[in-house]
Parts: sequence; structure tokens; C-alpha cells
Amino acid sequence: MQTHLWVMGFGARDPHRLLARFQISIPVSRIVSISARVWPTLELRWRERGQLHRRVFGAPWSPSESWTPTAAHFATERTVESLVTLAEDEGWPGLRRGWWDEPSVHWEPATTFPSSNPNYRVPADSVIAEGRGLRGWRRFWLDMRHHARKSAPESVMVTPSLVYAQFDGQVFRMPRSFLRQRYEIGRFRLYRFGRRTTLVLDRTSVATTALDDQLSRRAATRRRRSA
Repeated sequence: MQTHLWVMGFGARDPHRLLARFQISIPVSRIVSISARVWPTLELRWRERGQLHRRVFGAPWSPSESWTPTAAHFATERTVESLVTLAEDEGWPGLRRGWWDEPSVHWEPATTFPSSNPNYRVPADSVIAEGRGLRGWRRFWLDMRHHARKSAPESVMVTPSLVYAQFDGQVFRMPRSFLRQRYEIGRFRLYRFGRRTTLVLDRTSVATTALDDQLSRRAATRRRRSA
């Protein structure tokens, strides 16, 4: 059984510089909690000489800076997941719920939009909202700001159970049940599905109403359960 946790600044581009900056050895028996609500960070709390210490490792993803996570964020995610798996296998104390409990979801390829396919299992009249995504100069603006196009669709459609989006001419879909959070970024709204899959729409898009209503109902349900 591992008795000490050695921690250095993970998720950075230059690990040698971080190693020179700090390196911590924490006896596993002194760990109070391992948790994190903000993807892909890790929060450790431990007791030493009668005092409670806390440190957050990794840089949180900021949707306002990048509509999709960077390679450094994914590297941090893999490191944290490995540590959490080790903590579970070794039976470390203080392991709490965190972003690692959220599913890691991805856009699924779809043949076409449901309204264009009469044989699709969801009839066209079940489409709740559909509209244009970011096109023209707005897509040029994405390139200027280094935002990934895979988060901003050209067209979008919402059914009772799925969100459809067209990226670079290809149609994908995502179960609405994975919708977790909305971020306001200027004239845009970014929706997060699962841990880190994103959908960016103009605030005037009719699809935002259906997604916003869903998030409001989810929040109301959580409030009733916690009351």
C-alpha cells in the first residue's frame, strides 16, 4: 500500500520548472479530503502539525478564454483520474465526489437532421426548436480568437430528447440529459454537456430557450430535493 502522496504541479507545459517551484510529500494517513468541483482541478486537504492545509492543483478551464478545453486541460484530467483511481484502489481516506463523477460525453455522428428524415424515430413535428448557428463573419471571428469551430455549429435543432448540431457540414447529436451548465460570454451562450463538451450559440438563437428552460427545471428539482 502506498503510504505517501507525492504531488507536483501537473498539467503544465514545463514540468521541470514546476518541480523546481514546489513538490509536496503528504502522508496518506493525514489526508482529510480529495475533491474538486471545477474541471479539471484537484483539491487536497490534509492535516500537519495540528493545522489543516489546502491546495488546489491544476488550472481550471475558463470558457471565456477558450470555448473548448486545451491539450493542457486534458493532460491534467488524465493525471487527476489516475490519482482518483489509485485512491479508490488503495482505499485512501477522504475521497469525495468531484467532476470525475460526471460522464465524459462526445457528439455522436448522425445521418441528418430529424426533420429531413421521414424514417427517423422522432417525427419532424416533435422538433422543439431549430435555427442557424454561427456563420459568415462570426465563423471568421472564431478563427481570429482561436476558438475551436467544433463547439460552434452552423445549424442547430432541439427535440425532446436530443440536440442536433451541424459542424463543417456534418450532423451530430447529443442527449439532452447530459446538459449541465450555461455560461454567458458576451453575445454568446456556451452550454456544457457532461464534463467538458460544449455547444456555443448566439443569444438570439431560438434553441437557447429550450436549453435554458431545461436548466431551470433541473435547478428547481435540485432545490426541492435539498429542501
